Amino acid sequence: MNAALCELPAGTVLDGELVCLEPLPGERVRCRFDRLSGLMVGPSRRRASDGLTVTFVVFDVLAVDGADLRARPWQERRGYLERLLICATGAVRATPVLEPSRAVHDALVRDGWEGTVAKRVTGRYRCARRTSSWLKLKSPAAMERDRQRVASSLRPAA
Repeated sequence: MNAALCELPAGTVLDGELVCLEPLPGERVRCRFDRLSGLMVGPSRRRASDGLTVTFVVFDVLAVDGADLRARPWQERRGYLERLLICATGAVRATPVLEPSRAVHDALVRDGWEGTVAKRVTGRYRCARRTSSWLKLKSPAAMERDRQRVASSLRPAA
């Protein structure tokens, strides 16, 4: 993973997250957030016993060569991202662009993903705030985890 990221031009800023992927039949993968914290990330990113792979999944590119791309439309930023990651290994990958449908969302949720994000192709990147340019559709399980995190953070310390 380090080698793939080190080959990016200096001044490149990516938006993404580290995930733990479990292979499924039919070239699909399940996201296992529950297993990420227990995995050792080092020279070997695969755990032979269960086939889990730690991967940096990139959602967006915010800057390349120090040039700020946040004001550019998503479609243009996506082109930059695909060109940047064209030679990246499986340890670093761009999120796939899928056909927007309820069936696709439901299939991803069944495979353990937290949900889907719909982005307007003309949308600009806005840091740390929600806009109408993108919509996050969470799974019921992800919403329940969020509810439990909030509830536990509101409990008084013992």
